[in-house]
Amino acid sequence: MGSQEERKSTMILDAIYEFSLAEMAPPRTDEYEEALSRFRQAVDTLKQGLTSEQKEQLEAVLSSKNVLVSLEAAEQFKLAFSAGIQLERETREASQKFDYE
Repeated sequence: MGSQEERKSTMILDAIYEFSLAEMAPPRTDEYEEALSRFRQAVDTLKQGLTSEQKEQLEAVLSSKNVLVSLEAAEQFKLAFSAGIQLERETREASQKFDYE
């Protein structure tokens, strides 16, 4: 695939990801809720002994981590979506070959 085709493909995947509900609807399983609760408790416990400057630094670290996780999720989505399309394409091609034989 050429560079321009790769950019176009990436742009399409970005647009599809923007319409994805994954970012707007986090999991609502018991496991997720428990992990989220433990995380919030841990952050609250950490903040108790910190100065305001240290709290700001902690918030900056957490914010940076959130950005990284979001970027990783977007890339994982694109990879999985592309793999799904490739699988569908290969399945269709194999089916057509089978139908002609």
